[in-house]
Amino acid sequence: MELKFRIPAEAEPKTIAALLHRAWPDATDAQIAQAFEQGKVRVEELITRKPDKVVDRDARVRAEVGPGEEPSGIPSAAGLARGDDWIVVDKPVGMPGVLDRDDPMNPILFLADSLGVNRDGFSPVWQMPAEGGGPWLFGLEDKASDTLLKTWGSGALMITWVVLVPAPALPQGRLVGAHQIPVDYSATTIRNGLAELQLTPMPQNGEFEQVPDPVEWLLDLLAANDMPVLGDARRGGFMVEGGLRLRAAAFFYMGGEGVEEGATGHDLAHSWNAGAKWWPEDPVVWIEDEPEVEEDEAAAADRAKRPKDTRTERIAKLQVSDRSLEILSRKGHPWVLEDRDTGRRDTIDPGTIVHLMDTRGRPGPWALVEGPGQLAARLWSHDSGAAKNFEEEIDLRVDEALAARSRLTRDTAETDLFRLVHAEADGFPGLQIDRVGPLLRATLTGATALGFRDRVYQNILDFNPEIMILEVEHFEDIRAEKTPGPGDRLARVIERGANYAREGERVVGLEDGLKYWCEPWEGIDVGFFADQRENRRKMRKIAKSGQRWLNLFCHTGAFSVALTALGCEVVSVDLSKRYLEWLEDNLRLNHISGKLNYSVADDARAYLSGEAKRRDEQFDGIIVDPPTAAAGSSGFWSVKKDYEDLLVECFKRLAKGGVLLVCRNEKRPSDSLTKLVRRAANRANRKISSVENAPPASDYPRMKGFPEGDSFEGLWIRTAG
Repeated sequence: MELKFRIPAEAEPKTIAALLHRAWPDATDAQIAQAFEQGKVRVEELITRKPDKVVDRDARVRAEVGPGEEPSGIPSAAGLARGDDWIVVDKPVGMPGVLDRDDPMNPILFLADSLGVNRDGFSPVWQMPAEGGGPWLFGLEDKASDTLLKTWGSGALMITWVVLVPAPALPQGRLVGAHQIPVDYSATTIRNGLAELQLTPMPQNGEFEQVPDPVEWLLDLLAANDMPVLGDARRGGFMVEGGLRLRAAAFFYMGGEGVEEGATGHDLAHSWNAGAKWWPEDPVVWIEDEPEVEEDEAAAADRAKRPKDTRTERIAKLQVSDRSLEILSRKGHPWVLEDRDTGRRDTIDPGTIVHLMDTRGRPGPWALVEGPGQLAARLWSHDSGAAKNFEEEIDLRVDEALAARSRLTRDTAETDLFRLVHAEADGFPGLQIDRVGPLLRATLTGATALGFRDRVYQNILDFNPEIMILEVEHFEDIRAEKTPGPGDRLARVIERGANYAREGERVVGLEDGLKYWCEPWEGIDVGFFADQRENRRKMRKIAKSGQRWLNLFCHTGAFSVALTALGCEVVSVDLSKRYLEWLEDNLRLNHISGKLNYSVADDARAYLSGEAKRRDEQFDGIIVDPPTAAAGSSGFWSVKKDYEDLLVECFKRLAKGGVLLVCRNEKRPSDSLTKLVRRAANRANRKISSVENAPPASDYPRMKGFPEGDSFEGLWIRTAG
């Protein structure tokens, strides 16, 4: 066997013998000495016979060696997880990773003994170099390991790997290895010349004569792309303390066509983080021409891992009308609308920061240029420092947004449906980022977001490197529904993470322990409105088991699920049969009896004036959260012209002392929602005993002077008894 490795730039240089021992961990001291005596060790292709020699950093070493003879005894490997016919073992560095059944002293057979499993069926899914460690997948029954390997090769078993390599030129990309298997990689951390890469091989129903061994295949692929893994003794990796820096991070059984239910590995869904010693304590890569700045190690690491900005130091100017600057400065509205005084912006890339000037050249605030259309730019800051130190300002704003939602991010075991970034209100014009179950979904509502989105994503990945990020462009009005055609996938994967949501498949999200199906891939609507979280919580305090509630424009039934979970009977009305079927799926997902919910596929107006009127139904509570405009069986619906009449009918169906949640999303309402509700109550001859605000949840903050940024306004109305 030939070892080829490089000398790391450690603070205390090691002897060539010590480094050879790292590369050949199962060798005895006698074998190491013999290799030098026989001239089997070369440094920069020159034979060396001095094992105690200290070699210059970055030098290349080559050694011809045989099998190691160091007895390992019974390995101290721990079982990490176990299924019906598989087990995941935490392999220690130094343990030989090749199975030889003809050798009764083989360490893998000893490992079977220590784990209390049958030697005959115990077999690794892939070979592991002695210098490698971490989670290692084994089959427990005859041919189970072969089946698991084929399952991986077919794409039905997803395995995510993490590695440490010299920092690549691009922080993310795709490599194509042998057998044309693509591997997506993304740098989760970059510091001191090294990068931690997350690797996601994606075999797609591969028909191989022999499925490639994943570890050897990945090591070959990375080395071929000038990214040899740290500790890879055979492909030119830096020989660091602690062994090979490649480990399996997560396993997930995907299933798919041709895979039978209950097949080998069907219960695999596990992930493990690297330990504290994963990153080398000493330097590894010699970085020439390092900047001579005084900063502590943490600051240097943070600087190194940030995406490099390509803007010029000079900030361009954009002329706008005097009126536009007045609106930005006095009224607080963050948008600049194009008019006859707006300067040319067709030569400025969307997302570029510009200094706004009025028609007489007087300076205003700094803004980001929009794409084509009436909206010319969006406010960035009135502070020059936030413009000149653009990258640092992005970092600060992300930190502030995450800090404001720290209670939500800490409790994702109960609630993982919420908003992380709320566009202008969080200082990121045109960008919304939502937690949708196991992943994040970024929605670009303005081309301004193109100027900062990548750095925002990197900041979030620093906070949670294993999260999956999808991105959807929606440059029209965020409230305008866009129904995709069959197979129209609008989302693209920014970061795959360790959660494995497959394209087009639904994911499950949580709100206060209740589960909801969400569709993160298509359109603007994922099937759940997290902005109503606090109103659902208040509703659960108001509602009592056995009550009857009406949920108009019920969408996929989040309010209905929360009510039926309390034991209430609910009538759920929506014109969309698809949404009502989705509601039924959500009820089944939470094991709630469908008898508590009665779904009606109808226009809300038609239901109130028809079926409900005929039955003379009365409800203890009514939820009314309509779209701004929509086509219905009773004609076109508009909040502006139809809402008051609808609320009159709601008051007629509300029991004495009943509760009404009224929500509205209208750009320029002609009257306040309170006045609208009171007029409807007077027309229905009902008295209102109390009115309380029902705003969006706090992760959807309001921005003064910017009603377009509000997701809705709402009121809780209680009628007199």
